[in-house]
Amino acid sequence: MNYVESVIYSLLINGDQVGYIKPGRGLCQGNPLYPYLFIICTEGLISLLEAACSRGELEGLKLGPGLESMTHLMFADDTLLVGQLVNTQKSTILFSPNVSEDTRKAIIDLLGIPEVAFHGKYLGLPIRLTLLRKKFSSIINRVKAKVDNWKPRLLSTADITTQKKKIHWLAWHTLCKPKHEGGLGFRDTQSFSQALLCKQTWKFITEPDSSLSRIYKAKYFPKGDFWTT
Repeated sequence: MNYVESVIYSLLINGDQVGYIKPGRGLCQGNPLYPYLFIICTEGLISLLEAACSRGELEGLKLGPGLESMTHLMFADDTLLVGQLVNTQKSTILFSPNVSEDTRKAIIDLLGIPEVAFHGKYLGLPIRLTLLRKKFSSIINRVKAKVDNWKPRLLSTADITTQKKKIHWLAWHTLCKPKHEGGLGFRDTQSFSQALLCKQTWKFITEPDSSLSRIYKAKYFPKGDFWTT
């Protein structure tokens, strides 16, 4: 990182080199070096985690019999560390409606973690996705307010009058068609979900030694294989 922080820029004004600029906050946003630095730092973090695990300082978590302990999970720029102390101030418990009040109280007292209600939110979305339209009504209203705000500035008076008088409804399967076929190019969520499941299935078959494949095997078919489950 010393090479990144110690870089110095000079400017050319009318063909003449003028002064030196030493940035005080590292690289600018969008710098092409960022992906490479991210990979280097990620590999360094993985090495530190593995070293701590070998020294017995980090135990990790076993997800099934015959599996080694898992210390971390990484996806894109998100990292989940396993085996650390739980921060009770940032943790909550969500109980099923079938859990009795006595059981809830006993678990809360044991863990010292507060309960979150079903009407709570996580990342701006409701936790319980029942009555879908009602739960997302606030999001729909916010989007509608923003659209109503900028739409008059982009349409003429005649267009606004026409839009208020007419609403063109189309079937969902029509909207999912490609644009060159008269649709809007929306993804069919059901077909997309099935495609992802097929892709994951193919990974189980072709990469049986991967971490995810071994975890699923230990949990769902420890004495068989994917085809006989």
